Amino acid sequence: MFNFTRFIDRKTFGSAGMRLSAAGLKFLNVVFLARTLDPADLGVFGLIVAFAMISVQVVGGEFHAISSREVSSANKENVSQIICSQFRLHLYFHTVLLPILFISLYLYDAYKSFCVLLPLLIFFEHMAIELSRFLQFRFRPLACATVEFIRAGGWVVVFWIIVWTTNSTPTLNLLLICWVLFSFFASVVGFVAIRKYVSLNSFLMSKSKRSLHYYAPKAFPFFIIAILSGL
Repeated sequence: MFNFTRFIDRKTFGSAGMRLSAAGLKFLNVVFLARTLDPADLGVFGLIVAFAMISVQVVGGEFHAISSREVSSANKENVSQIICSQFRLHLYFHTVLLPILFISLYLYDAYKSFCVLLPLLIFFEHMAIELSRFLQFRFRPLACATVEFIRAGGWVVVFWIIVWTTNSTPTLNLLLICWVLFSFFASVVGFVAIRKYVSLNSFLMSKSKRSLHYYAPKAFPFFIIAILSGL
């Protein structure tokens, strides 16, 4: 009898299953929202998703296109330096850009209710995405897929359960709260998964020559392509 599991690693199979499940949940959630939200809220949701994804690309700078190749072949000490230096740069960008976003949303009445949730979503989404990339290039497919499933699919399930058990009409605020919480949870799981490479002490004390001057020239072509494809 043909044994399929002989020809595919269990971790790879589990990783693929979680990725497909997350993609399926995202698709079904769009269908669910199209049937339950009014057209105006559905349009706002589409704008939020597009803006969040483009913002993640902006604050990320596509630095992962450079660091991922280094991470995959570096030893433990160098991996720690690469991760710490890249995350320090990301935190600098978030520190500058997210307060600007908060103020802009707060001053615009139509989106004032999202002035806290949207910056938090961008921050935690970006952290979870970068952490899953590091796990992927350190050959941790199952851990990577777990982070991705929590980030992209887990919140959808909880969102549906809340709506169905309370017999309430779904709202954008409830949706964003679920999304933010699960992006945060995915970030926590991601940090736990890379704990042997990064600690608070290594993050604060790590000395590396990798800075914006190191990443920016190399990552700029990838950044332009990512932004154009996102548009």
